[in-house]
Amino acid sequence: MLAARGEWTWERLKQDAAALADAEAGVWGFQSVDGQGYGGRVIHTLIPIVRSYGGDAWSDGACGLSSDEAVEAITLYHDMIFKDLSAVPPGEQGDFFTGNAALTVTQLSRVSKLEDAAFDWGVAPLPSGPAGAASVIGQAAVVAFAQGKQRELAAEFLAHMTSAENVAVMAEFFPPARTSVLEGEAFLSSNDAVTPDQMKIVADGIANGSVAPGHVAYPQIEAAMRPKFDALWKPDADVKAVLDDVCAAIEPLL
Repeated sequence: MLAARGEWTWERLKQDAAALADAEAGVWGFQSVDGQGYGGRVIHTLIPIVRSYGGDAWSDGACGLSSDEAVEAITLYHDMIFKDLSAVPPGEQGDFFTGNAALTVTQLSRVSKLEDAAFDWGVAPLPSGPAGAASVIGQAAVVAFAQGKQRELAAEFLAHMTSAENVAVMAEFFPPARTSVLEGEAFLSSNDAVTPDQMKIVADGIANGSVAPGHVAYPQIEAAMRPKFDALWKPDADVKAVLDDVCAAIEPLL
């Protein structure tokens, strides 16, 4: 396995995606997260690459998307789209789950879409970059709102939902936040569609991952940056200039 030998990098993924793609036939090497990498999932698609190159979206009130590390990482993805013609480009349909893209980044719950897949598939860890591996966690959460009308009842229900027993039940589709469940043998066998070895990759990603970019003003940040990102999805885009514009748009909100 490439990952075990330290050879599973974003550069290697780029190389493999190019070898597997046939753009004229509508067969792609890589699909963005949920096929929404040019819209609602742009950050979800870019951040695993950016962090593996040593960058981040933002930190301590400062935007990091225009850093040298982020520019290098996002340029790699831009090249996959417009130079290699290996990543599904804007306006094209190339769904991994129907067999029209060879690779994608996704989450455990999406395995249910592969129940009737007419092709063999597997699970691999996210590739590493110059700064190492960068698994991303934190796609969803169960919470009790502090301003709710039934806070005590909500907290009681939250405790029930997140007990070790119930977390184990949900672990088939939602990787557990409880270490006792995550490290248990039952979790590794909790999903019939995923082998224990593949589920171990999921468990390791959770244990070593970092939380996806978040912010109390995230809806406003997303609304400000998405129009700026639109300029990136052109063959002749100046990646650094576009990312400078993204940071200028969102930094006042950070």
